[in-house]
Amino acid sequence: MRIVSGSICRAKTGLNMRATPGGAIVATLTAGAVVECLGKPVDDWVRVAARGWTLDGKTIYHEPDTSSGAKLTTRGGWRFVEVQGAVAVEYLDLIDGPV
Repeated sequence: MRIVSGSICRAKTGLNMRATPGGAIVATLTAGAVVECLGKPVDDWVRVAARGWTLDGKTIYHEPDTSSGAKLTTRGGWRFVEVQGAVAVEYLDLIDGPV
């Protein structure tokens, strides 16, 4: 399989999601965060949608990290978000996608 529109990938490490390839950071994905690819890679970057949990609106977790002390310093608690942006393909593991 290769990454195409509709592919599901997992972040290999903590990963910055950017507005455009090499552009401003719009969110940070934690290792293991799952993303859906919105197109095919261009110049080793791909546009993705990340759905997950956040406390600060910037760091996206695959699931709420209830063991961390972060919730003690942030008002409002965990909320579910969807963020779109570009990530470098080298930091993604393909886990499912169209054949």
